[in-house]
Amino acid sequence: MSPRLPEEYADFRKQQIVEAAWECFTEKGYRETTIRDIAKKMSASTGVVYNYFEGKDQILEAVQDCGRENTTKLLDTVAQKNTVKEAIAELFDVAFELMPVEDRQKNARGAVGLWAEALKRESYRKIYASQNEYTLGKITEIIKRGINNGEFQFDIDPEAFAGFCMALVTGLQVQSVLADGLNTPGYYKQIKKILSRNIWRDADRVSDR
Repeated sequence: MSPRLPEEYADFRKQQIVEAAWECFTEKGYRETTIRDIAKKMSASTGVVYNYFEGKDQILEAVQDCGRENTTKLLDTVAQKNTVKEAIAELFDVAFELMPVEDRQKNARGAVGLWAEALKRESYRKIYASQNEYTLGKITEIIKRGINNGEFQFDIDPEAFAGFCMALVTGLQVQSVLADGLNTPGYYKQIKKILSRNIWRDADRVSDR
């Protein structure tokens, strides 16, 4: 799943550059990727890239904008589910089941590489922290809706539970990149079992509220 540019970047060439850059970042890492690599990936000259972006840092910001836009669309979609239980299940399905394995692995490699970059560069860490805070906030809003509807069996800290869900996804992404032969489907099934039991009220009890 290549990153898609939001409307303000909806120029065909820019989209090509960002898609090519993402491919290079997942294959070689951000630091090892050059503008020449990006141009070669899209069968263009480096001049074409520089016509739209001043350098890699600006391209990286565009990739992050794509990620935020994609996250917004995903969370807006899952928020339409009838229950928060269904919304959370949809989030994990997208992360671990609905996306093709090759795309999951590619996205995980790219994400881990960019996290490493965030550890080295304060400016990028702030960009990542802002995106993470945004995602956490959107998931927290969804969970608060479930609390207000009485979907949980016991008291839930909405932000902590949102962070827990994000940590599960992040942890599996890291392991899938670093650990050979990781049984990601098996891990996911266990996560789904845990999240589908114990913490939720029966549907009829929720509807009676």
